[in-house]
Amino acid sequence: MTRIGKLLTYGAIAAAVTVGGLATISTAASARVVCNRAGDCWHTHARYNYPNTLGIRFYSDRYANERYRNRHWHGDNHNWRDEHHDRDRGYYRDGAWITF
Repeated sequence: MTRIGKLLTYGAIAAAVTVGGLATISTAASARVVCNRAGDCWHTHARYNYPNTLGIRFYSDRYANERYRNRHWHGDNHNWRDEHHDRDRGYYRDGAWITF
């Protein structure tokens, strides 16, 4: 094998190892959209155990994008709540934010 061939082979191996290592250590984002039975929806970063009486439904983080949300929730009664609060430490009930 020529010197250039060896160099290209080693470079390809190094690139494959690097990409494989990055794929192994990267984690998927756990952000999601949460909605209660009343149609109040908010963005959260974790999946908590909410009270059963709220009728919580979980959606993927794609619903945080307004255009995607409008396209898929067209005609549904959902109220997007994006006030400044700690979204991971509470929930909406009757339109009011309740903290854990």
